Amino acid sequence: MDTLISARSLRKSYSLGETTVHALRGVSLEISAGEFVAIMGPSGSGKSTLMHLLGLLNRPSGGQYRFSGREVGDLTNDQQARIRNRQIGFVFQAYNLLTRATALENVELPLLYGSCGRVERRRKAGDTLERVGLSHRMNHLPGQLSGGEQQRVAIARAMVNRPDLVLADEPTGALDSRTGLEILALFQRLNRDGTTVVFVTHDGQVAKHARRTVTMQDGYSMADKPVDAPVDAAAQLAGLPADLS
Repeated sequence: MDTLISARSLRKSYSLGETTVHALRGVSLEISAGEFVAIMGPSGSGKSTLMHLLGLLNRPSGGQYRFSGREVGDLTNDQQARIRNRQIGFVFQAYNLLTRATALENVELPLLYGSCGRVERRRKAGDTLERVGLSHRMNHLPGQLSGGEQQRVAIARAMVNRPDLVLADEPTGALDSRTGLEILALFQRLNRDGTTVVFVTHDGQVAKHARRTVTMQDGYSMADKPVDAPVDAAAQLAGLPADLS
């Protein structure tokens, strides 16, 4: 498989007054196209900082990062923004949906920055909502949707441009057990369809649904290993009692 992400000795430091916080201390990582990777670690381990660097939401203080064969450090802010829009999709714990926009309008947002016309935007957004099982809710506002439905809208928004990579930060953290499994089953299905998925979690049980885990601690990558038998979220759902939430 082609290498999608290649990071070498990535470092990130922040200045807080007279104090320097070392969030990442030289992390090296390679991720091939089509992988499903969980980045694990407790709060403050550097996992979210690493995700922000991999998603071009921030620049490293040191080290090298190549995304899809391109050296990120050589790119302008506009070039990085184009990559974020066209090749990377983001899913966050808090959903980050526009409250006064319908599900369809929220999913359309990444398409507004390209050359896609209104009719084509609507078609692509509608098709993507159908892909995540929400074609019947596309005209609802976020406040009219459950937490799981809002997260599905966020995933559809991340997928509408058919990106090479989807990055998810604690995507099941605000959801109940059943809904969390539904979201994990959706990520597994997207990954089987060829999308590279990297998600951040502090929950070891959630990480078992990935095919590989990277464990962070104090800004370092402490372990990187395959998951021998990833848990099938759809099978777990099928085995739950109907009234279990």
